[in-house]
Amino acid sequence: LGEEDLPSGKELLEEGRRLAAEHRVGSCPFLVEWGVSSEIEYKLRAAGEGRIMQHAQIGYRDPARSREAWREIAGSVEKQGGRVDRYGICLDWSMGYPPAERAKRGKEAAPFKLNGLHHSVAD
Repeated sequence: LGEEDLPSGKELLEEGRRLAAEHRVGSCPFLVEWGVSSEIEYKLRAAGEGRIMQHAQIGYRDPARSREAWREIAGSVEKQGGRVDRYGICLDWSMGYPPAERAKRGKEAAPFKLNGLHHSVAD
């Protein structure tokens, strides 16, 4: 890549191991609700049960609107006997600009995906 001072893969792994020994990830409501200590424990449990996990991809500029959509999607899936195990959040590229500049930038529709169907949601 032309950047001579980049660390080697081995050095990066060593640094990652050092940092992992210093830092611990705490719990969250999801882990408490499902009685697990980590996401990997949850995933291994689902695999052990032979359950296929579901992922929904969604994104709105308004966090409150996103939360409402998460509830609506989860409720709809649960009524059909399923479960959404995780949500991926789509961020609009314009969010990378300072707030004062966003009005001058193009407004993009934030995409979301549910059960393989792609939709476009414009605020």
